[in-house]
Amino acid sequence: WLSLYVIAAYLVSMPFLVPLDDMGLRLTIALGVLVLGFVLSVSGFIGAGDAKFGAALMLFVHPTLDHVSFFMQILGMMALAGVLTHRLFYKIAPARKIGAEWQSWQEEKNFPFGLSIAASMLFYLAILVVLT
Repeated sequence: WLSLYVIAAYLVSMPFLVPLDDMGLRLTIALGVLVLGFVLSVSGFIGAGDAKFGAALMLFVHPTLDHVSFFMQILGMMALAGVLTHRLFYKIAPARKIGAEWQSWQEEKNFPFGLSIAASMLFYLAILVVLT
């Protein structure tokens, strides 16, 4: 449902924030991310929900190579920070008690990548606000 809410927010805010000539390119990039995400999902690297969420959030990234590349760099850093933090907190006994039921701590390969995707978008948008 989160992906649908993100798309709805884009559609509502689009007339005020996005030039109409950018819309087609943004949709094309988001569709490409969705296809790549589903390939990664079928391969077992990420979940299908993460693929949909990432594609929906790509609608908010400015459709230039600089911006898409910058967002992907932020995503890589947030994913690394997220995985390291997730594994580190698993090693801390009080934190392990709090999250004892978490599926991502029960399976070695499981990681809630949506958190890193959301943090990346927030960081990207914050930087845009500061720099413009």
